[in-house]
Amino acid sequence: MEKELKKLIILCGGTGGHFFPGLAVARLFIDKGGNACLITDKYKVSYKEKYSNLYGIEIFEASSGQISKNPFKMLMSFIKFISGLFQSVRIYLKEKPDAVLAMGSYTSIPSGMAAVLMSIPLFLHDGNSVIGKANLFLSRWAKLVMTAFPPINKGTDSSKIFVTGMPLRLELVNSSIKGKKEALELVNSKFNKTFSFEKPTILVFGGSLGAKTINTIVPEAIKICNDKELQVIHLTGPGKSKQVSEVYERTKVNSLILEKFDDMALLYMVSDLVICRSGGSTVTELEFFRKPAILIPYPYASENHQYYNALYYIKQGMADVVEDKNCTSSLIAVKIVEKLKKLESLQELIPIRMKNPAEIVLEKIQSVFI
Repeated sequence: MEKELKKLIILCGGTGGHFFPGLAVARLFIDKGGNACLITDKYKVSYKEKYSNLYGIEIFEASSGQISKNPFKMLMSFIKFISGLFQSVRIYLKEKPDAVLAMGSYTSIPSGMAAVLMSIPLFLHDGNSVIGKANLFLSRWAKLVMTAFPPINKGTDSSKIFVTGMPLRLELVNSSIKGKKEALELVNSKFNKTFSFEKPTILVFGGSLGAKTINTIVPEAIKICNDKELQVIHLTGPGKSKQVSEVYERTKVNSLILEKFDDMALLYMVSDLVICRSGGSTVTELEFFRKPAILIPYPYASENHQYYNALYYIKQGMADVVEDKNCTSSLIAVKIVEKLKKLESLQELIPIRMKNPAEIVLEKIQSVFI
Protein backbone atom coordinates (compact mmCIF):
# COMPACT_ATOMS: atom_id res chain seq x y z
CA MET A 1 0.00 0.00 0.00
CA GLU A 2 1.39 3.40 -0.98
CA LYS A 3 1.91 5.92 1.82
CA GLU A 4 1.12 9.46 0.78
CA LEU A 5 3.45 12.35 1.53
CA LYS A 6 1.14 14.97 3.01
CA LYS A 7 3.30 17.19 5.25
CA LEU A 8 6.83 18.35 4.42
CA ILE A 9 9.11 20.57 6.51
CA ILE A 10 11.96 22.23 4.62
CA LEU A 11 15.12 23.45 6.34
CA CYS A 12 16.37 26.47 4.43
CA GLY A 13 18.42 28.71 6.68
CA GLY A 14 21.60 30.44 5.60
CA THR A 15 21.78 32.47 2.40
CA GLY A 16 19.26 32.96 -0.39
CA GLY A 17 20.93 30.10 -2.25
CA HIS A 18 19.47 27.77 0.37
CA PHE A 19 16.26 29.65 1.10
CA PHE A 20 14.78 30.33 -2.34
CA PRO A 21 15.17 26.78 -3.72
CA GLY A 22 13.55 25.50 -0.51
CA LEU A 23 10.76 28.02 -0.89
CA ALA A 24 10.25 26.88 -4.51
CA VAL A 25 9.83 23.25 -3.39
CA ALA A 26 7.38 24.30 -0.66
CA ARG A 27 5.28 26.37 -3.07
CA LEU A 28 5.13 23.58 -5.64
CA PHE A 29 4.23 20.99 -3.00
CA ILE A 30 1.38 23.21 -1.75
CA ASP A 31 0.20 23.76 -5.33
CA LYS A 32 -0.03 19.98 -5.65
CA GLY A 33 -2.27 19.76 -2.57
CA GLY A 34 0.37 19.09 0.08
CA ASN A 35 1.16 20.96 3.28
CA ALA A 36 4.59 22.55 3.80
CA CYS A 37 6.34 24.87 6.21
CA LEU A 38 9.90 26.15 6.59
CA ILE A 39 12.53 26.26 9.31
CA THR A 40 15.23 28.93 9.10
CA ASP A 41 17.87 30.51 11.31
CA LYS A 42 18.08 34.10 12.52
CA TYR A 43 20.10 35.26 9.50
CA LYS A 44 17.98 37.78 7.55
CA VAL A 45 14.88 36.25 9.07
CA SER A 46 12.67 39.30 8.33
CA TYR A 47 13.68 39.05 4.66
CA LYS A 48 12.74 35.37 4.59
CA GLU A 49 9.49 36.00 6.44
CA LYS A 50 8.57 38.56 3.81
CA TYR A 51 8.71 35.94 1.06
CA SER A 52 7.21 33.07 3.03
CA ASN A 53 4.31 35.28 4.12
CA LEU A 54 3.82 36.40 0.53
CA TYR A 55 2.90 32.82 -0.38
CA GLY A 56 1.14 32.00 2.89
CA ILE A 57 3.82 29.56 4.05
CA GLU A 58 4.52 29.34 7.78
CA ILE A 59 8.14 29.79 8.78
CA PHE A 60 9.77 28.85 12.09
CA GLU A 61 13.12 29.80 13.64
CA ALA A 62 15.66 27.39 15.10
CA SER A 63 19.05 28.32 16.52
CA SER A 64 22.33 27.11 15.04
CA GLY A 65 26.01 27.74 15.60
CA GLN A 66 29.11 27.58 13.43
CA ILE A 67 32.16 25.46 14.19
CA SER A 68 35.02 27.58 15.48
CA LYS A 69 38.58 27.01 16.73
CA ASN A 70 37.96 29.54 19.47
CA PRO A 71 36.99 27.56 22.63
CA PHE A 72 34.51 30.19 23.85
CA LYS A 73 32.83 30.49 20.43
CA MET A 74 32.74 26.70 20.18
CA LEU A 75 30.99 26.49 23.54
CA MET A 76 28.45 29.11 22.46
CA SER A 77 27.89 27.23 19.19
CA PHE A 78 27.25 24.01 21.11
CA ILE A 79 24.70 25.78 23.30
CA LYS A 80 22.99 27.15 20.18
CA PHE A 81 23.02 23.68 18.64
CA ILE A 82 21.28 22.16 21.68
CA SER A 83 18.79 25.03 21.70
CA GLY A 84 18.08 24.55 17.98
CA LEU A 85 17.70 20.81 18.49
CA PHE A 86 15.00 21.24 21.16
CA GLN A 87 13.30 24.04 19.20
CA SER A 88 13.10 21.72 16.19
CA VAL A 89 11.72 18.84 18.26
CA ARG A 90 8.92 21.11 19.49
CA ILE A 91 8.17 22.19 15.91
CA TYR A 92 8.05 18.58 14.69
CA LEU A 93 5.78 17.51 17.56
CA LYS A 94 3.41 20.33 16.64
CA GLU A 95 3.54 20.02 12.85
CA LYS A 96 3.89 16.21 12.57
CA PRO A 97 5.77 16.13 9.23
CA ASP A 98 5.96 12.98 7.07
CA ALA A 99 9.44 14.02 5.93
CA VAL A 100 12.09 16.70 6.39
CA LEU A 101 14.09 18.17 3.51
CA ALA A 102 17.34 20.02 4.33
CA MET A 103 18.70 22.41 1.71
CA GLY A 104 22.25 22.58 3.06
CA SER A 105 24.16 25.04 5.31
CA TYR A 106 25.35 24.46 8.87
CA THR A 107 22.03 25.99 9.97
CA SER A 108 20.29 22.75 8.97
CA ILE A 109 22.26 20.52 11.34
CA PRO A 110 20.25 20.98 14.58
CA SER A 111 16.91 20.53 12.82
CA GLY A 112 18.29 17.69 10.70
CA MET A 113 19.53 15.84 13.78
CA ALA A 114 16.18 16.39 15.50
CA ALA A 115 14.50 14.64 12.55
CA VAL A 116 16.95 11.72 12.86
CA LEU A 117 16.33 11.38 16.61
CA MET A 118 12.56 11.39 16.02
CA SER A 119 12.81 8.84 13.16
CA ILE A 120 11.36 11.29 10.64
CA PRO A 121 12.67 10.49 7.12
CA LEU A 122 15.42 12.99 6.28
CA PHE A 123 16.24 14.08 2.73
CA LEU A 124 19.06 16.38 1.65
CA HIS A 125 19.56 18.70 -1.30
CA ASP A 126 22.84 20.38 -2.20
CA GLY A 127 22.82 23.23 -4.68
CA ASN A 128 26.43 23.04 -5.87
CA SER A 129 28.94 20.73 -7.54
CA VAL A 130 30.67 20.30 -4.18
CA ILE A 131 28.51 18.66 -1.52
CA GLY A 132 28.77 20.89 1.55
CA LYS A 133 30.11 19.79 4.92
CA ALA A 134 26.71 20.01 6.63
CA ASN A 135 25.12 17.73 4.04
CA LEU A 136 28.06 15.32 4.18
CA PHE A 137 27.64 15.11 7.95
CA LEU A 138 23.87 14.51 7.75
CA SER A 139 24.13 12.14 4.78
CA ARG A 140 24.90 9.09 6.96
CA TRP A 141 21.31 9.25 8.25
CA ALA A 142 19.58 10.60 5.15
CA LYS A 143 17.31 8.55 2.90
CA LEU A 144 18.58 10.37 -0.19
CA VAL A 145 21.13 13.05 -1.09
CA MET A 146 19.90 15.09 -4.04
CA THR A 147 22.27 17.44 -5.85
CA ALA A 148 21.96 20.25 -8.37
CA PHE A 149 24.93 18.97 -10.39
CA PRO A 150 27.00 15.78 -10.54
CA PRO A 151 29.08 16.10 -7.33
CA ILE A 152 32.86 16.10 -7.55
CA ASN A 153 33.14 14.94 -3.91
CA LYS A 154 30.89 11.99 -3.12
CA GLY A 155 31.93 11.59 0.52
CA THR A 156 28.90 9.39 1.16
CA ASP A 157 27.17 6.25 -0.10
CA SER A 158 26.95 6.72 -3.90
CA SER A 159 23.70 4.78 -3.99
CA LYS A 160 22.09 7.61 -2.01
CA ILE A 161 23.08 10.33 -4.51
CA PHE A 162 20.67 11.48 -7.20
CA VAL A 163 21.14 14.52 -9.47
CA THR A 164 17.91 16.53 -9.62
CA GLY A 165 19.06 20.00 -10.61
CA MET A 166 18.43 23.13 -8.52
CA PRO A 167 14.77 23.93 -7.73
CA LEU A 168 13.76 27.04 -9.64
CA ARG A 169 11.33 29.80 -8.73
CA LEU A 170 7.91 29.10 -10.19
CA GLU A 171 7.79 32.53 -11.84
CA LEU A 172 10.82 31.60 -13.95
CA VAL A 173 9.47 28.23 -15.00
CA ASN A 174 5.92 29.39 -15.66
CA SER A 175 6.72 32.60 -17.56
CA SER A 176 4.28 33.18 -20.40
CA ILE A 177 6.80 35.13 -22.53
CA LYS A 178 7.16 33.40 -25.90
CA GLY A 179 10.65 34.48 -26.93
CA LYS A 180 13.16 37.27 -27.48
CA LYS A 181 10.98 39.42 -29.69
CA GLU A 182 8.11 39.59 -27.21
CA ALA A 183 10.57 40.10 -24.33
CA LEU A 184 12.24 43.01 -26.15
CA GLU A 185 8.90 44.67 -26.74
CA LEU A 186 8.08 44.39 -23.04
CA VAL A 187 11.47 45.81 -21.98
CA ASN A 188 11.22 48.69 -24.45
CA SER A 189 7.72 49.50 -23.25
CA LYS A 190 8.51 49.22 -19.54
CA PHE A 191 11.74 51.24 -19.60
CA ASN A 192 11.17 53.46 -22.64
CA LYS A 193 14.11 51.90 -24.47
CA THR A 194 14.82 51.24 -28.14
CA PHE A 195 16.48 47.82 -28.02
CA SER A 196 16.58 46.18 -31.44
CA PHE A 197 15.80 42.54 -32.21
CA GLU A 198 18.60 42.57 -34.79
CA LYS A 199 21.35 43.50 -32.32
CA PRO A 200 22.94 41.25 -29.67
CA THR A 201 21.88 41.91 -26.09
CA ILE A 202 24.19 41.18 -23.16
CA LEU A 203 22.76 40.63 -19.68
CA VAL A 204 25.17 41.40 -16.82
CA PHE A 205 24.59 40.79 -13.13
CA GLY A 206 26.44 39.77 -9.98
CA GLY A 207 23.70 38.54 -7.66
CA SER A 208 21.15 40.38 -5.55
CA LEU A 209 23.83 42.57 -3.92
CA GLY A 210 25.90 43.00 -7.06
CA ALA A 211 29.57 42.05 -7.50
CA LYS A 212 32.42 44.54 -7.41
CA THR A 213 34.49 42.72 -10.03
CA ILE A 214 31.60 42.48 -12.48
CA ASN A 215 30.44 46.07 -11.88
CA THR A 216 33.99 47.38 -12.42
CA ILE A 217 35.40 45.16 -15.16
CA VAL A 218 32.46 44.48 -17.47
CA PRO A 219 31.50 48.11 -18.29
CA GLU A 220 35.14 48.81 -19.16
CA ALA A 221 35.20 45.65 -21.31
CA ILE A 222 32.11 46.85 -23.18
CA LYS A 223 33.89 50.16 -23.69
CA ILE A 224 36.93 48.36 -25.16
CA CYS A 225 34.67 46.44 -27.55
CA ASN A 226 33.72 49.83 -29.01
CA ASP A 227 30.76 48.26 -30.80
CA LYS A 228 27.66 50.42 -31.27
CA GLU A 229 25.72 47.28 -32.24
CA LEU A 230 25.84 45.98 -28.67
CA GLN A 231 22.95 46.32 -26.24
CA VAL A 232 23.51 45.83 -22.49
CA ILE A 233 21.25 45.28 -19.49
CA HIS A 234 23.27 45.52 -16.28
CA LEU A 235 21.92 44.80 -12.78
CA THR A 236 24.31 46.50 -10.38
CA GLY A 237 22.93 45.74 -6.93
CA PRO A 238 21.67 48.37 -4.42
CA GLY A 239 23.38 51.75 -4.45
CA LYS A 240 25.78 50.94 -7.28
CA SER A 241 23.96 52.06 -10.42
CA LYS A 242 25.34 55.62 -10.63
CA GLN A 243 29.00 54.63 -10.87
CA VAL A 244 28.27 51.88 -13.41
CA SER A 245 26.04 54.18 -15.48
CA GLU A 246 28.83 56.74 -15.78
CA VAL A 247 31.04 54.21 -17.57
CA TYR A 248 28.31 53.09 -19.96
CA GLU A 249 27.57 56.73 -20.83
CA ARG A 250 31.09 56.88 -22.31
CA THR A 251 30.40 53.94 -24.62
CA LYS A 252 28.42 53.65 -27.84
CA VAL A 253 26.11 50.93 -26.58
CA ASN A 254 22.42 51.14 -25.88
CA SER A 255 22.27 50.28 -22.16
CA LEU A 256 19.75 49.78 -19.39
CA ILE A 257 21.24 50.06 -15.89
CA LEU A 258 19.11 48.84 -13.00
CA GLU A 259 19.92 48.18 -9.36
CA LYS A 260 17.63 45.15 -9.34
CA PHE A 261 14.79 43.59 -11.31
CA ASP A 262 12.63 40.71 -10.12
CA ASP A 263 11.40 39.34 -13.45
CA MET A 264 14.57 37.50 -14.44
CA ALA A 265 12.67 35.34 -16.94
CA LEU A 266 12.07 38.49 -19.00
CA LEU A 267 15.75 39.45 -18.92
CA TYR A 268 16.96 35.95 -19.79
CA MET A 269 14.58 35.89 -22.75
CA VAL A 270 15.91 39.24 -23.99
CA SER A 271 19.56 38.25 -23.75
CA ASP A 272 21.85 36.56 -26.24
CA LEU A 273 24.80 36.37 -23.84
CA VAL A 274 25.00 36.50 -20.03
CA ILE A 275 27.94 37.60 -17.89
CA CYS A 276 27.53 36.63 -14.23
CA ARG A 277 28.70 34.65 -11.21
CA SER A 278 28.11 30.89 -11.10
CA GLY A 279 26.00 30.12 -8.05
CA GLY A 280 23.91 26.96 -8.25
CA SER A 281 20.63 28.75 -8.98
CA THR A 282 22.21 30.98 -11.63
CA VAL A 283 23.80 28.08 -13.53
CA THR A 284 20.50 26.16 -13.45
CA GLU A 285 18.65 29.21 -14.76
CA LEU A 286 21.18 29.59 -17.58
CA GLU A 287 20.71 25.93 -18.44
CA PHE A 288 16.91 26.25 -18.33
CA PHE A 289 16.95 29.20 -20.76
CA ARG A 290 19.88 27.76 -22.79
CA LYS A 291 21.88 30.97 -22.58
CA PRO A 292 25.57 31.23 -23.56
CA ALA A 293 27.54 32.72 -20.69
CA ILE A 294 30.82 34.12 -19.48
CA LEU A 295 31.05 32.97 -15.88
CA ILE A 296 33.17 34.71 -13.23
CA PRO A 297 32.96 32.48 -10.12
CA TYR A 298 32.81 34.17 -6.73
CA PRO A 299 36.33 33.48 -5.40
CA TYR A 300 35.37 33.19 -1.72
CA ALA A 301 32.61 30.60 -2.12
CA SER A 302 33.14 27.69 0.28
CA GLU A 303 35.36 24.99 -1.21
CA ASN A 304 35.45 27.03 -4.44
CA HIS A 305 32.08 25.51 -5.39
CA GLN A 306 31.18 28.27 -7.86
CA TYR A 307 34.20 27.35 -9.98
CA TYR A 308 33.05 23.74 -10.18
CA ASN A 309 29.50 24.85 -10.98
CA ALA A 310 30.98 26.82 -13.88
CA LEU A 311 32.90 23.76 -15.09
CA TYR A 312 29.60 21.86 -15.26
CA TYR A 313 28.15 24.47 -17.63
CA ILE A 314 31.34 24.56 -19.69
CA LYS A 315 30.87 20.82 -20.28
CA GLN A 316 27.44 21.64 -21.72
CA GLY A 317 29.28 23.67 -24.37
CA MET A 318 27.54 26.84 -23.24
CA ALA A 319 30.09 28.85 -21.27
CA ASP A 320 33.58 30.21 -20.78
CA VAL A 321 34.96 30.71 -17.27
CA VAL A 322 37.22 33.54 -16.14
CA GLU A 323 38.49 33.29 -12.58
CA ASP A 324 38.12 36.45 -10.52
CA LYS A 325 41.88 36.76 -9.99
CA ASN A 326 42.46 36.72 -13.76
CA CYS A 327 39.53 38.95 -14.64
CA THR A 328 40.54 42.02 -16.64
CA SER A 329 38.51 44.27 -18.90
CA SER A 330 40.64 43.35 -21.92
CA LEU A 331 40.15 39.60 -21.35
CA ILE A 332 36.39 39.97 -20.90
CA ALA A 333 36.25 42.08 -24.07
CA VAL A 334 37.97 39.27 -26.00
CA LYS A 335 35.56 36.72 -24.52
CA ILE A 336 32.54 38.83 -25.47
CA VAL A 337 33.66 39.08 -29.09
CA GLU A 338 34.42 35.34 -29.23
CA LYS A 339 31.07 34.30 -27.72
CA LEU A 340 29.03 36.59 -29.95
CA LYS A 341 30.77 35.23 -33.05
CA LYS A 342 29.73 31.72 -32.01
CA LEU A 343 26.04 32.56 -31.78
CA GLU A 344 24.33 30.70 -34.60
CA SER A 345 22.16 33.70 -35.42
CA LEU A 346 20.39 36.65 -33.87
CA GLN A 347 17.03 35.05 -34.50
CA GLU A 348 14.64 34.38 -31.66
CA LEU A 349 15.98 31.76 -29.25
CA ILE A 350 13.27 29.43 -27.99
CA PRO A 351 14.20 27.96 -24.58
CA ILE A 352 14.31 24.21 -24.13
CA ARG A 353 11.84 23.88 -21.29
CA MET A 354 13.24 21.21 -19.02
CA LYS A 355 11.21 20.08 -16.02
CA ASN A 356 11.56 22.27 -12.94
CA PRO A 357 14.03 20.41 -10.67
CA ALA A 358 11.63 21.13 -7.79
CA GLU A 359 9.29 18.60 -9.42
CA ILE A 360 12.04 15.99 -9.49
CA VAL A 361 12.91 16.62 -5.83
CA LEU A 362 9.30 15.99 -4.79
CA GLU A 363 9.07 12.91 -6.99
CA LYS A 364 12.18 11.41 -5.39
CA ILE A 365 10.95 12.11 -1.86
CA GLN A 366 7.56 10.55 -2.67
CA SER A 367 9.26 7.50 -4.14
CA VAL A 368 10.60 6.57 -0.72
CA PHE A 369 7.03 6.34 0.59
CA ILE A 370 5.95 3.81 -2.06
